[in-house]
Amino acid sequence: SRAVRTPSRLESDYEVLLTSNSNVFPVLTGTPGLDSELLLAYEAGVRIQPVDFFSWDVAAFYNDYDKLIETFTGTPFVDAPYVFLPLLFNNSVNSRTNGFESVVNCDMTENWSIQGSYSFLVTGLQNAGSTSPRNQVSFWSSWDISRDWRADLIWRYVDELPELNIDSYNAMDVRLEWTPDA
Repeated sequence: SRAVRTPSRLESDYEVLLTSNSNVFPVLTGTPGLDSELLLAYEAGVRIQPVDFFSWDVAAFYNDYDKLIETFTGTPFVDAPYVFLPLLFNNSVNSRTNGFESVVNCDMTENWSIQGSYSFLVTGLQNAGSTSPRNQVSFWSSWDISRDWRADLIWRYVDELPELNIDSYNAMDVRLEWTPDA
């Protein structure tokens, strides 16, 4: 598939003064003539359900991004007593990503289902660091307690993001849902 993102009016036309706690003010400055961001995406996968209560799928992908818009700092200018720091836009980033995703679904009983998933992502950003985790794993258990009540338990692992100085982490969500009768 192919996708195109046209630059927003903010990125191409406007100038926005951002607030500051000092006498230095960042100014988002639109850049006329920006090109559209481009994506060519390739994906192949399979989904199999050998029995009514169990299914799995796996998909591999390759994405080719061109002319991604990023911000960069322009030359500061002074209007005493203030300093203005222009933040400009350009189409200087290209990227390639590839990886795969896999999901397993199983209905353990009529009222209880579980789902596990794993995704693996490799990014090849040029002129910028990756802001996406390489590995992600999740497990979801869903129990229909009664007609009105449902409970979900969701665990997930997200790999580290060294470029953003974020360590890998685990998270657990518990949800109890009550739906009143109409």
